[in-house]
Amino acid sequence: MKNQMQLTAHQLETWVGVLSCYETEVVTRSCLEIGLSEDPFPDLGKVVARCERHRRTRAGITASTDKVSIGEGMLKRIADSLSLTIG
Repeated sequence: MKNQMQLTAHQLETWVGVLSCYETEVVTRSCLEIGLSEDPFPDLGKVVARCERHRRTRAGITASTDKVSIGEGMLKRIADSLSLTIG
């Protein structure tokens, strides 16, 4: 697995807040795949992109492109989790 990363309390709260919006199995699978890959320790965006791919696959949603973007509903859930207001 990857080297450990030192997160500040704020960064840790952000990671937990964002990843808690996904099902536990999706986060676990994503973290295992990334942790066992050749890539260096990822940033939160890479973990979220992987989670989003797995979430969509589980929901039976097929993408027309390989590029993964967060949908409006998930963006709202994440903002709520972080106590942010978006327009």
